Amino acid sequence: IGLTGPAGPQGIAGTTGATGPAGSQGAAGNDGVAGLTGPQGPIGLTGPAGSIGPQGAAGSIGTTGATGPAGPQGAAGNEGVAGPQGLIGLTGPAGPQGAAGSIGTTGATGPAGPQGAAGNNGVTGPQGPIGLTGPAGSIGPQGAAGSIGTTGATGPAGPQGAAGIVGVAGPTGPAGPQGPTGPSGELKLASGFVDPGTFVILDNVKATLTTINNRGLSIGAVSTSFAAHISGTYGAAASPFNDGRSTTLNFSTTASNSIFGWGFANQGDTSTYVLYDNTNVRVYRITLMIGYFFYNNFISIERLY
Repeated sequence: IGLTGPAGPQGIAGTTGATGPAGSQGAAGNDGVAGLTGPQGPIGLTGPAGSIGPQGAAGSIGTTGATGPAGPQGAAGNEGVAGPQGLIGLTGPAGPQGAAGSIGTTGATGPAGPQGAAGNNGVTGPQGPIGLTGPAGSIGPQGAAGSIGTTGATGPAGPQGAAGIVGVAGPTGPAGPQGPTGPSGELKLASGFVDPGTFVILDNVKATLTTINNRGLSIGAVSTSFAAHISGTYGAAASPFNDGRSTTLNFSTTASNSIFGWGFANQGDTSTYVLYDNTNVRVYRITLMIGYFFYNNFISIERLY
C-alpha cells in the first residue's frame, strides 16, 4: 500500500436514492500493511449531512502504523442547516476509499440557521473539584434572655430499670507493704494432747496426767515453788458421775498426785480447775479430758489474771 495522498475537496451531498437490496457479504480480504499516518490537515467547512449509506462488510483490521505528529487545528466553520434525515438503507458493501482532496480555504461565516432539534444527552462529565470554603461570617450579637417559665409539676417516677450485667472482676492489685511488727504479747494459753507424764507448761505452772494409782490431774512448779488456792469440778461416765471441791496446796518442782485424789477411768471424763497462785498473784484455769486408754489426753492451761 502506498502513502496516503492529500485530501481532495468535499463534494456536495447528493439526494438519497432508493434503498437497494442487500448484497451478499463478500469474503474478508487479507490484512494489508498499514501505511504511515500523514500530518493532520486543517479542518474544512462542515457540509450538509448526507443520508446514511448502507454499511459495508467489516474488513480485516490492518496493522496499526506509527502515529504522526498532530497538525495545527484549523478555524471552525459555520454550521449549516440540518437537512431532513433520509431513510436508513441496507448496509451495502464498502466501496474503496478515494484519495483525500486538498482542503479548501475557509469561507465567510454565514448567518445562523434555525435551531435544530435537541440531540440526545451526552455522557455526564466528571465532577469538578470542590471549591474552597469561604471565610466564616462574624457572630451576631446575643439576643436578650427570655423570661423563665413556671416550673411544671413533678412527673411520676418511671419504672426501675433492669439490673445491669455485673462487670468482669478487675485484676487483684499488688500486695501492699508489710506493716511494722507489733509488740510481742504475753502467752496466755498453752494446750496439747499428751501422754501420762508429759507436761503442758505455762509460766511457772506445769500439768500432766498421773502415771500410777488414781488417774487424774497432776500439777507442779516449773522452777520455783508456790502456794495456791485451787477448786475443781468434774463430770464422769461412771459413778460417782460428778463432784466439786476446794483446797489450799503448796507446789514444788516435783509434780503432785491426782488433785483431790480423783481417779478417772473412761475416755471423755473431764475435770476443770481454777488455781490462784498466791506467790506470784496469778490465776489460771486448767482443763483435763481423758483420752483413749489414757493416751492423747487433752490438757489446757489459761492465765485469767
